Amino acid sequence: MIGVLSAALLSSMPLLMPDELPAYPGTVLTRIGERLIVDGVPQQLAYFVARDPLEAVALYFLREWGNKGYLTTADGDFRQEIVVSAFCTREAIQRAVVLRAQGRMTIGFSVLRSLRAHSAPLNVQPPVEGHLFVHDSRAANDARKGSHRTLLLNAGLAQARQKVIEQLRATGCRVVDEATLSIESRCPVGRVRTLLVAQSPDLTAVLETIVEETGDERHREHGW
Repeated sequence: MIGVLSAALLSSMPLLMPDELPAYPGTVLTRIGERLIVDGVPQQLAYFVARDPLEAVALYFLREWGNKGYLTTADGDFRQEIVVSAFCTREAIQRAVVLRAQGRMTIGFSVLRSLRAHSAPLNVQPPVEGHLFVHDSRAANDARKGSHRTLLLNAGLAQARQKVIEQLRATGCRVVDEATLSIESRCPVGRVRTLLVAQSPDLTAVLETIVEETGDERHREHGW
């Protein structure tokens, strides 16, 4: 049912094009997922790494969107994090960047979302503590209940893997298979498959797919 509703939402709302995602000059946008549904709303997501300090990156988006006549706001502690948002009421679209200081550089998470419909939140696990960024979503074409999580940890691959396993076990999950870059587990929310991708020596992306199980599946002792 959720998959049908998601498809209906997408067909009735403006298509969010990837090239509309907020971009900072001189950086490369790395897409997070494809066409996503988050709380019933179509979104596009990406992240970038800028060599400029936090304040300079935030000021760029404030000026860029302000000059275009968008209603623009800034929030955060303005030392480690700044969130700049622009609201286009005519198109019913929000553009935003979540900026985090990373030493002398800035990690930016670009968001493009519709401002129209909302639905119930997803059934997800608590995220790993100390994350830089976490985003939960459901792909627009998912026919089965489930969700996807993208999380960034300020840790190397081995340390990030250990943190993920500890978090899974602390939240009642049973790890059934693990390798250097992947972990499979059974959790209260369903089956969880986790992939780890090193972005740099001190930055790891964690990609989780959660598939909610039926009553029969919860009682199976073998197989996925």
